[in-house]
Formats: sequence, structure tokens, C-alpha cells
Amino acid sequence: MIRYKEASFVLEFERPIAFFSFPGQFFRKGIGRKLKEIYCTAKNKDCKSCEHRADCPFGLLYLTQEITTSDGKKITAPPPFIVTPEAVGEGVDSIMMLRVVFVGQQSGDYFRNVYNALGELGKSGISKNNYQFKVLDVFSQDRSLCSMGKLVGEPEFDIWDMNVSYKKIEGSFLVFFSTPYICPNGTRSAMDFNYYEMVEVIEKRATILDQAYGDKSFVVHEVEQTPIQFSDLEIEYYEADTTDEGEFEGGFCGSFRVTGHFSDYEVSLYEFVTIFNIGKRTSEGFGRIYIDLDCDEGVDGGEF
Repeated sequence: MIRYKEASFVLEFERPIAFFSFPGQFFRKGIGRKLKEIYCTAKNKDCKSCEHRADCPFGLLYLTQEITTSDGKKITAPPPFIVTPEAVGEGVDSIMMLRVVFVGQQSGDYFRNVYNALGELGKSGISKNNYQFKVLDVFSQDRSLCSMGKLVGEPEFDIWDMNVSYKKIEGSFLVFFSTPYICPNGTRSAMDFNYYEMVEVIEKRATILDQAYGDKSFVVHEVEQTPIQFSDLEIEYYEADTTDEGEFEGGFCGSFRVTGHFSDYEVSLYEFVTIFNIGKRTSEGFGRIYIDLDCDEGVDGGEF
């Protein structure tokens, strides 16, 4: 079980925006820079060795941490803060939705800090084009958190949990990559895309996040590899301009439909991925996936 907070910031830019690479890195780095400027109490000190990192907004939301899992393994947990730009209007619109997810109980306590940092970032602007913006509104669970341009509320915690039922359900669902999904194994051809490999990637991410920020109750279950039918395959590999570090930003975009028999356990994994993203560089918004569940009456009478 993992507790989390989710909110969508409505940003209005002073002029039409046009990003030539996925803008997640600009927002995440910019928010982090403003958090350090506003809240750091130990100036000019290495953040990783700082004694205040455990109760510092930047330290908790941005730094990775090494944890020991319940089976004694040491792993590096990703930061519990995901930033995903959505509905980008390239050269036409000046409105953008910026979705943020705080993973775990402790990170959710820093929502107002992020709100303040984003406001300051809007004044200075982002990217080389120095796009300035203001926060018009913030939404969470279909309700506005602002009134008269001021923040008056906070997102409430929600919970993702695993369903361990093995009941098989017959039907189909649509997988839609709204931001590039970077495969950990480096796959670049749509013909080589493997459904069950994606399930394994989801399970690995769910295990790490639960061990680091959840109640450590998630257990990987065997997924019976029954025949799966792909249809409506409309995915392609996307590769944008290089980042500031000289790396290529690339991944799968598009959608496909999967038809077959699925367990409730698999369905809970699909619900997980719509919240926490999957693949590489998820904290910058890569791997944002929507799952449109549209299943028939189940084999055991169940339905999605």
C-alpha cells in the first residue's frame, strides 16, 4: 500500500510556448532550484551530506536514498516527487497543466513548498527561451484548491493498493503513452515491444516505491502468460533534441489495444502505472501512461 498526493497546476504563460524537447526536465530542475533558494538553511553545503536533508524540502523530494528491503537487499530508491507536463500547446496555446505526485506520507507534507517554488519559478522563467508564467489554479480530486488567486487548500492523501485476487477477467484495454515511455532494456522498435516485459517493469517499480515509501506489503505474483492479442497498434519511437547533458530523450509514444484474460492483480498494476509512471526518468514525467479499461463480463463473473 502506498499513500500519495496528486495535484494539477494550471499554468498561464505570458506568451505562446514551444518546447523542442520534452519539458519535464525544465520544470523539475527549476522547482528544485527554487526550493533550495527559498528553504535552504545551510548555504554552500553538499546536500547529500547535509544533516538537514531529512527535513529539507529539496533533500527529501530530490535526493535518492539507499534503503534496505524486507529481504535484506540494498537498493537505491528514486525521489518521491514526480513532475509531468501535460497538454502542451506548441506555439499556439499559453496554457499548460503540470501534474505533480508526492509519493509517501512524508513527501506529501511539502505540497505548499512546491507551490511557492513554482510561483517563484514562474517569475524567472524556464528553458533557454525564459518562458515566464503564473499559477492560475490547482486541482486535486476534481476540486479547486484556490480562491481569488490564492491557495486555500491542500490535496488529500489517496491510496494505491494491490489486489491479490486471481480471478480471471476476459476483455480488452487501451494503453496510451501520453509522454514518452523509455524502456529500461533499450527497446526502440515497436515490433519488439513486449507486453509482459512492461508488466515486469511495473512490478519492479511498484516493489521499489512500496519498500521505500509504502508499508512494504507489495508482493510480486506470478502472471500467467496467456495468449494476448494486440490490435490498433499505433506506437512509434520518439527521439527529441538532446538535453543539457548531451543525452537523447526518446521513448515510445502512441497507443495499442490488448485483448485477453487478465487477473485482478494485473488490473491493480495498471492502476499503479497511471499514478506513478514507468520506465526511465519517471521523476521528469517520462512514462506517463493512461489505461482505458473496457472489459466484458469476466470468466468468473467479474468485470473491470
